[in-house]
Amino acid sequence: MDKRGIDVSSWQGVIDWDAVKSSGVEFAILRSSFGSPSPSQVDNQFYNNVKGAQAAGIPIGAYHYGYAVTEEEARNEAGFFLDTVKGIRFEYPLYYDVEDSATMGSLDRDALTKVIRAFCETVEKAGYYVGIYASLNWLTNKFYPDQLPYDVWVAQYYSEDQYDGHHGMWQYTSGGTVGGIAGKVDMNIAYRDFPKLIKDKGLNGWGSGESGGSGGSEEGSGGERDDRLGIGHCVADVLNVRSGPGTDYPVVYQISTGNMVDVLKISENGWLQINCLHGVGWCAAQYIQWSPFESQQPPIGIGRCTADVLNVRTGSGLDYPAAFQLSQGNMVDVLTASGQWLQINCLLGSGWCASQYIDWFRTNLQVPAIGVGKCTADVLNIRSGPATDLSVLFTISEGNMVDVLEDNGRGWLRIRCLLGTGWCSAQYIDWSRHDK
Repeated sequence: MDKRGIDVSSWQGVIDWDAVKSSGVEFAILRSSFGSPSPSQVDNQFYNNVKGAQAAGIPIGAYHYGYAVTEEEARNEAGFFLDTVKGIRFEYPLYYDVEDSATMGSLDRDALTKVIRAFCETVEKAGYYVGIYASLNWLTNKFYPDQLPYDVWVAQYYSEDQYDGHHGMWQYTSGGTVGGIAGKVDMNIAYRDFPKLIKDKGLNGWGSGESGGSGGSEEGSGGERDDRLGIGHCVADVLNVRSGPGTDYPVVYQISTGNMVDVLKISENGWLQINCLHGVGWCAAQYIQWSPFESQQPPIGIGRCTADVLNVRTGSGLDYPAAFQLSQGNMVDVLTASGQWLQINCLLGSGWCASQYIDWFRTNLQVPAIGVGKCTADVLNIRSGPATDLSVLFTISEGNMVDVLEDNGRGWLRIRCLLGTGWCSAQYIDWSRHDK
């Protein structure tokens, strides 16, 4: 029997998952990450969405948005994906999102097919049921899906599913409305009983003998997740991990820059108990950049540091001590704006910093779109305001779809897409108003 579900990312903001469940949603596919290994590339709502959906009893899957153009890059992305989803049980597949025109779109069909295979093989070998997300056009013209033995999730915004290749899911609109989610959301139909298929095979964290129910709220359905505070990575060249929280305890193993860890506990003297491939141990907190699974309050915005080095303090003033430092380009969630100070949350923790050194925009303003369009430039800068001397927040590529929030009448549009909200030159967006 077909089931209807949604796919979401940080673009949807903070979601009321109980309301989503009450609206009849039967599953959710969550964006976990995008691009190459970096904590800033983890979707900033992923762990909140995992916890909320599972608590509401909604079965989940996940997807990674890809940029890889070589097989090696694809395997690196797959390893990052696996680190991000570690310890979570999924009733639906883990998908590779294949749509980025500036990177993957530059490859010929043979090369892109090899890139997709490298990613999917890596994830499959780790014990997961793997799928590929792509549009009907990409499935038909950009790679060879018949050479890839993986499930397909096809995106085609039409009244009927017209893809005749093997596939288990259809994304039929990006303009759905669901209780508990402000704004539009992607809607999907699953043709297969993925929860039964995955659990019967013992995949996605469901070992033999696990419960065969299809919901996400059975006891233990979150795997290790409830025992962990967050996820992070090592920032030291070599970091000693000890048997206890202090330098007087013996070293049990070492980790290196970029190694991913789960954070289990925080000691009174500021040490972290971590778990990684080498086992459980304790290390100095200053050498682990990490993010809690659930912030105490939802962010009001997102931004990045513009200073070479920025002190983040324990309170909103220069008389408070520095808790840690940010570097130029570090991404942050903005929790509170108070005068000339911002309370921010990032992989190093939470604190206060001078607002002049954070280039940010609000994400909690549920602004309705006045239209929809797509990018016509090879690469288009999305800026913090309607002027070329303002900072670039991110870039989009030819064919990327956007919601148009505002037209200032002077050649600039405020747009919203998967990467966030910002301003761009109107001449590079082919769009139409909803009311026309």
